[in-house]
Amino acid sequence: MPANKKLGQHWLQDPLILQTITDYAELNKDDFIVEVGPGLGTLTSRLLKSGAEVLAVEYDETLAENLPKSFPGKSNLKVQNSDIRKFNFEELPKDYKLVTNLPYYISGIFFRIIIETNNKPKRAVVLVQQEVAEKIVQSPEKGDSNKLAMLAAYYYSTELGIKVSPKSFNPPPKVNSQVIILDKREEPLFSNLNFKEYSQLVKFAFSSPRKTLINNLAAGLHKTKQEVTKLLSPLTLDPEVRAEQLSLGNWQGLLSLLISLEE
Repeated sequence: MPANKKLGQHWLQDPLILQTITDYAELNKDDFIVEVGPGLGTLTSRLLKSGAEVLAVEYDETLAENLPKSFPGKSNLKVQNSDIRKFNFEELPKDYKLVTNLPYYISGIFFRIIIETNNKPKRAVVLVQQEVAEKIVQSPEKGDSNKLAMLAAYYYSTELGIKVSPKSFNPPPKVNSQVIILDKREEPLFSNLNFKEYSQLVKFAFSSPRKTLINNLAAGLHKTKQEVTKLLSPLTLDPEVRAEQLSLGNWQGLLSLLISLEE
């Protein structure tokens, strides 16, 4: 079936890559797997071999209709013709796993969804544009960060998987891809601050990447630069430091200071 470029369809065909993605998911027969965008079912076939229950969520109506015909008699496959941006994750079993060869155009929305949903996957294995994968694994735990990485790090530990060249797809995309693996933390990275407060701070800190942390926080907190400089003085930060340069310890100190403002 020809790919629909408008839907960002690129059929992953490399057997080694398909098996590697499946292996990353660490599946067993008791798992419940959500596969986003199964397409022609090349990855689906490997997921089904684990014996786990697979819910394939496909936006393309024709693909969703045809997919079950490729796996006759497979009672552990269910197909739902749905837009993942409107999908109800709250109805899924607890500790489900999520596996996807993700269309590039929805990557930002997708990661926001799995960060913000109350019912988060135990493990997510996502093949996405290499640049996006590399961005998300940055974190203060590893010495650098960005807004998306910081938001993901609150709930997930992240690591990079295998790189995938365009020739592994038909039709080939114009950029390289890479797998990213997200594992849900037992406790949030900063358990003393709820996610709403945390995400607000992160958005303030990264609001203008070229500006210093002090300038960004001054704008977000509606304070003067002098007031914020005084507030941050216990942290002994470089006045010119930017949010992406903060260490995990810096972030912990910053969060503690802002919590004390509200008490």
